[in-house]
Amino acid sequence: MATWQFSMHLVPREGLLTVSPDLRAAFSDDDGSDGDLPAWTVTQPPADLVERLSRVLPEVECWDRTTRQFGPADGTTVQVSYEDGRVVEIFARIDLRWGEENEVIEVLASLAADSDGWWVGGHTKERVPIGQTSHEIRQAIRESDALRFVADPRAFLAALQKPASRS
Repeated sequence: MATWQFSMHLVPREGLLTVSPDLRAAFSDDDGSDGDLPAWTVTQPPADLVERLSRVLPEVECWDRTTRQFGPADGTTVQVSYEDGRVVEIFARIDLRWGEENEVIEVLASLAADSDGWWVGGHTKERVPIGQTSHEIRQAIRESDALRFVADPRAFLAALQKPASRS
């Protein structure tokens, strides 16, 4: 993942409701290993998922035979993974460098709403629920490190180098 990409997974809402009231804790095990996201086992995204993604991102070859990828890995990309013909994972990275993500965000929001899914963002140990709407996705982007980096790379990198303040 590039610093200028905002990452998120689309997960089924019914799976989120069974995880835990504290979603942040539910996505990371106590031992520091990755927590699993709820899988698309009961419900499935809309049947026209591929068609919707193809309207805003070109399908490109993916290294994984079980995954279809829309958009280049170093730009805005959505990956849809399958198992036995069923969707098991939907992952999106939005490239914030060019300010051209509006159409993609609208499609991603419509997929969430039409599948009763929620976007969950962040890195493995800091996953946070985003929501379904384009407004919620944009709000999460506005609060992201990816946007802080794009807005001012030097300031972002300088802030990373400062020692943490002691309380």
